[in-house]
Parts: sequence; C-alpha cells; structure tokens
Amino acid sequence: MKVKSRNKRLNLVHVGASGFPKLKTASVNRYFNLYSMLPKDKFSFTLISNRSLNRSQDTEWIQNKGIYKGLQYRFTTPTPFKPQNFFQRRYYKIYGKVYEFNYLLKLGFLKNIDVLIFYPRGSFFELLGYRIYSKIFNLPLIGHYVELRSGFKSRNSYFKRINDWMFDNYYMFLVDGLIPISNYLWQHVRKKRNIKMLKIPPIADFDLFSIDSDRNQGNYFLYVGSSVYYQPVMKILDAFKKLEEENFNLVLVLHGSGTQKIRNNVEIHPKKNKIFIYSGLSYEDLVQLYVNAKSLIVPLSNSLQDIARFPNKISEYLASSNPIITNRVGEVENYFTDGENALVAELNASDGILEKMQIVVDNPEKAEKIGYKGYELGLKYFDKNSYKKEFETFITNFVSKN
Repeated sequence: MKVKSRNKRLNLVHVGASGFPKLKTASVNRYFNLYSMLPKDKFSFTLISNRSLNRSQDTEWIQNKGIYKGLQYRFTTPTPFKPQNFFQRRYYKIYGKVYEFNYLLKLGFLKNIDVLIFYPRGSFFELLGYRIYSKIFNLPLIGHYVELRSGFKSRNSYFKRINDWMFDNYYMFLVDGLIPISNYLWQHVRKKRNIKMLKIPPIADFDLFSIDSDRNQGNYFLYVGSSVYYQPVMKILDAFKKLEEENFNLVLVLHGSGTQKIRNNVEIHPKKNKIFIYSGLSYEDLVQLYVNAKSLIVPLSNSLQDIARFPNKISEYLASSNPIITNRVGEVENYFTDGENALVAELNASDGILEKMQIVVDNPEKAEKIGYKGYELGLKYFDKNSYKKEFETFITNFVSKN
C-alpha cells in the first residue's frame, strides 16, 4: 500500500505496546532505539500510549504529552499514571482506548499521519482495529514481530490460546510490512505470505555503555529479565549453588509479578547471602551494573518460545564488553561461537551454564577477551546504528514519491 509524499517530513505514528518515555521494558527500548536512529529532518514520530504507567519516583516527570529525546509522546488516558482505585483503573483503560481512537481519527482527517507502526501487545482484535483504521485512511501498517505467541506453553486460558493462534497465523495478512527479530519468525511469515520484511535483531545504544567500570563493586554474575521466565532463573540459581568459588556474587534484576516467587526460592538457597535481587532500577543504574559485571547470563531452553525469540538483553549484554553466557538455541547459533565471542552451553549438558560460569571464575583473562570479541560482534550487528540506512529505506519504500 502506498500513500503520497508531500515533500515534507514523514509523520510516523506508533501504536500498540506502550510505556514510552519510561525506558524499562525490552519492547520500549527496542522501538525507542529503532525510531531514534531515523533522521529528524526526514521523519516525525508520535508514540501513543493508551494505557497508564505505574507511578514511581523516576517517572514523576512524565506528562500527558511531551517530547523526549526527539520523539513526541502522548498518553490518551486522563493522566500518565494508574490510579489506585480499581474502578478508576477500569475507567482509565476504557477512556484511553476511546480517546486514542478519536485522536487517530483527527490525525487521519488532518492528513497528519503517513505511516502507522504497530508493536503488538498480543491482542489479535487490537491488531484488527488498527488494520481497519489504516484501510480507512489508506495508510501503510508496519508491524514489529518479536515473539511467537502460540509458543507460550503457560497459557491457561482457552481464549488466550485461540487469540495467540490467530495472531501468529493471520498477523502477516493484516499488515503491509513486518520487522521480525529472528530468522525463525522471518521464515514463519514467509511460508504464509510474501510480504516486505526487514529483520532487525535486538539492538542497543552502545554509546550509553561507554562508561568506566567500578571494580570496587566486587565480582558478580548478572541476570536481567522478566520473572515470567521462572525456569531459566532457577537454572541460574542451581548453577550458582554448585559454583566452586566463594568470591563471586549473583545479581538478579527482575520485573514482573513472579518476582516474589523467586525471592522465596532465594531465601532457602545455601548461598542466599551472596544473591542480590533488584527491581525498578533506572536505566543508568542498570547500565552501570552491566559494565561492572564479570559476566552476564541469558539461559535459553529448547522450547518453541525460545527458538523463535531473541532476547533484547543480549544486545545490552554485548554493549558492556563483558562475556555473555547462554545456550545454543535459535538465533544464538547464527551469531555466536563458543569460546570466541560468547560462552555458549550445549542444551544436552546438564551443567552447561555452570561450566561456563566456572570458566569466568578460573580464567578471567580468557573471559575478558571473549567479552571484547562479543563487543566487536555487537557493534556490527546489535548496535542501533547498524541498521540506520536499511530502516530508513524500508520505511520510505512504503511511501510513494512525487
């Protein structure tokens, strides 16, 4: 689908997964890094959030609308923050969707939108609504594709399982272009429809990691991620229990409703005094943790979910120039070589993660070299500037030239 260019900046509008300018989730960091790489003299961005944020000390500055690091944002809820009252929260949720619809209509009628970009939250019917809108105003709809939702085995609701199946089987028919994060998702789409795609793996702003490390913080392994991935965290805790070293700590930075369950497991861990759990850190503090760590861990399994996705944290891990420890699954095989630019454990090795952690302890010089090689690989494939020209061309190809 094409729309006409009017010899001005292209107006791009982001909908779907929201939260910007709170840079704390993988989704927000991914689309922020993508959008911010585009030249401001050619593109104008508006990021719409139809849901409120949880209020915290580091988000008090956020207004209903504003500009952050060159990107315009707008909350369509009465305020950017969730109220404590249950009924007020329900009202905010409905209000946010209704006002977003009205705002999009206004943009459409005033011709202040050229491309609609969708980052899925998982709802097939939400996607359907944006597709109808884009058809009405003859706009190209471009979608991010970062996970195979039908690969989630933890879905207990029959409705959610049906929704996920519909999403993964019809997403590619309801958009004009896709930005998959992995080869698996690329191939999944290509089997169903020949659609314009640009594969972009996890990306980070490597410049933000150009800070001095503080080795006075001690030796520690670091894991950052959602508490939804309970089993991977348990795998790390088990490996740390068996690690033959008393001078290393384990730092877990977690978010999500399952954090307390993990805390309970740590309380009965034999090395509980050497395990530290953090939540709600600022991005600056998180970057400092990355840089100070001796190694960063991202365990993966042979599940369809892990084969299809590509954890966004890998890009940030690489930017720290410290060695990453992971498993030979999915996209990892396409980029990393064990012992060269990462420490890659085999899935069939019961103590694979433990063996790689032990290398970091026993051979720090080798680990440091692996970390730097990983950094060099990251600059080539995982830095946000690696795809600047390709992404710009991909977007503009959807817009006709006069």
